[in-house]
Amino acid sequence: MKKKFDLVFYSYFNKELEVKWKELENNANISIFQTYNWQKFWFENCGESCKNLIVLVFDNKTLVSIFPLNIKKRFYITVLNWNGFPFSDYNGPIIKNNYNISNNNFNQIILNIQEIYKFDVLHLMNNRPEAGFINGFISNSSYGSSISQDNLYNNLLNILKKNTSYEMRRIEKKFNVNYITNPNQSETNEIIDFFLIQKERQLKRTNAWNYLKFSNFKKYIINLNKLDKINISFTCIKIDKKIIASHIGYMLDNIFYYIFPAYDISYKKYSPGNILLFKILEKIRINQFKYIDFTIGNEKYKTKLSNNKFNLSEYLKPFTIKGLIYFILIKSKFLIKKINYLLKK
Repeated sequence: MKKKFDLVFYSYFNKELEVKWKELENNANISIFQTYNWQKFWFENCGESCKNLIVLVFDNKTLVSIFPLNIKKRFYITVLNWNGFPFSDYNGPIIKNNYNISNNNFNQIILNIQEIYKFDVLHLMNNRPEAGFINGFISNSSYGSSISQDNLYNNLLNILKKNTSYEMRRIEKKFNVNYITNPNQSETNEIIDFFLIQKERQLKRTNAWNYLKFSNFKKYIINLNKLDKINISFTCIKIDKKIIASHIGYMLDNIFYYIFPAYDISYKKYSPGNILLFKILEKIRINQFKYIDFTIGNEKYKTKLSNNKFNLSEYLKPFTIKGLIYFILIKSKFLIKKINYLLKK
């Protein structure tokens, strides 16, 4: 039987929306990227070029889901996306616990939105497995480790210790080393500045997409120290008062998100990134985190340290001729990327 949903739309983050959102997120299975605080932070820093579209879904007057979306123009084509690009590794609606959204329900909700906002194409990236009703194609993978059982803390630490103990002895013998896991405000600002410099160098060195060229994405990184302190983590290694490796991560519900690592390549022989990861694991063991989430990407250390992997999906649906052109371009791009990957294996 077709359900009749009532949809309520918000263009801005305000107190009324915050109350409804936080009540739902406290009764839902979400990641850091679906929280009201993170979404608001993202929009304030990165949302200036898109139209915010927060969709509240009611079933029989009960709020059952929130779709954090936006509409953005790309080459005269209007695209409905998840909020969060390029910083949200996991996307999807916030859904009330024990409430089921079917693929038919999802299609109905999207059609109802399209009738009002007339976008050309729907493009949803990095869809969480919990949003399996979206029925997208697999486009990415995420890695993590459950670390509260089967002595996995020790296993992870032992793996890293084997790889880093020699380098730790060498670096501590040669330099005055300081491992900072609870930085003050001045040190936090240093870590952010260090990340911006080293990350941009890495992106240029590897010919990767340099998102830091865009002022709004750079502003997002600069303002990370304004996120709620219970949700953000800053760590670094200093030698002779100079940062050589750093990490900025998120924390939510006993999950530690390993997000923004960086290191000075001139100290590569000491493996400062691995040493810092070892120190981070020591810290989160003390704080009894249950899971370390390495998020998306296929870096070797993620597969080596993880005991859990799940796939993320991407979903495209055109509604107009312009939307169909966009659909063909994106699918072709994905196919070429997949062929290149297979040829390199």
